[in-house]
Amino acid sequence: DFLEPAADALRAAGIMMVVSAGNSGPGCQTVSEPPARYDSVFSVGATNLGSSITSFSSRGPVPGDESLLKPDISAPGSNIRSSLAGGGYGTADGTSMAGPHVAGLVALIWSANPDLIGQIDATEDIIRQSAEPAEVVTTCQIDPANSTDEPSVLEELENLVDSSTCACGDVTGVPNNVYGWGEINALKAVQLARTWGAEQE
Repeated sequence: DFLEPAADALRAAGIMMVVSAGNSGPGCQTVSEPPARYDSVFSVGATNLGSSITSFSSRGPVPGDESLLKPDISAPGSNIRSSLAGGGYGTADGTSMAGPHVAGLVALIWSANPDLIGQIDATEDIIRQSAEPAEVVTTCQIDPANSTDEPSVLEELENLVDSSTCACGDVTGVPNNVYGWGEINALKAVQLARTWGAEQE
């Protein structure tokens, strides 16, 4: 894959690559497209207003490498207000709405502690450690092998189907292949970033 060496080079240069995980859920092993599947990037799943994973958010593990957990983290990606092509504002759904939340969080972390600029491992650790953990259970109410077995919007609203309960890759704790390390918490992340150097000494 010709893109992966480029992603590796960006990381080595201190450039953090935040990538949307994809909208092919709820099936497992749907984080399958580059660059979201790469180990060197920080892949982001999408949560809804109730902090549950959305039905469309792609899940891991990465096809061909079940040891590689994806997504890395989750962020709000449902009913997000955004600018629209052609002007004006509206709401949209997708992991492409979630990814910018994490990119913005990286900027906040680096602003709070400039010593972290370019320190990709430390920045990722801060986001992981400050996230709100979200576990999954083994019992699946959605067939993980069939990404088209998707609940309707009405079913989700009425809690008739909970796609967040479906574990992928037999990983049920934190992190997992549905939420990653959980949903971001910007306040906790910035607070942790401000004391990061002192805590590591």
